[in-house]
Formats: sequence, structure tokens, C-alpha cells
Amino acid sequence: MFIFALSGLIAKLLGFIKITSASGGTISLKGILYTPLQSLPITPVNASLLFAILFNLMMFFIALLMWKKQWFVKV
Repeated sequence: MFIFALSGLIAKLLGFIKITSASGGTISLKGILYTPLQSLPITPVNASLLFAILFNLMMFFIALLMWKKQWFVKV
């Protein structure tokens, strides 16, 4: 349950946190992470799927780390 809540929080933060680029515009953290996937020779739908898979893998490894260290959070 904690990982579910954490993933929602991280997803919101990736959209809310903006960084000013060198050209003066702003870009979100999600945009910074997603832009390299768009430049791959795959369709935009597959780039979005790859982003989702990588995000879920990141959440899995956080959960695995917590499990190995026996950190249990009750929500």
C-alpha cells in the first residue's frame, strides 16, 4: 500500500516540479525524463509504454530494497 501511495506522490511531483531551461522556458521533471524516450526510433505510444514500464520497475526496486532491509510502513 505504501508503494502505491509513493508512486502516486512521485508521479504528481514529476509533473509539478518545473525547471527553467537554458532557452528561458520551463520543463517538468517528467518532460526531462520522457524526452530521451521520444527520441528513440519507436512510436510515441511505445515510448509512453516504455516510460510506464521503467516507472513501475523503479517502484519495484524501491519495494525490493525496503523488503530486504525489512522496512515496513503501515498506511
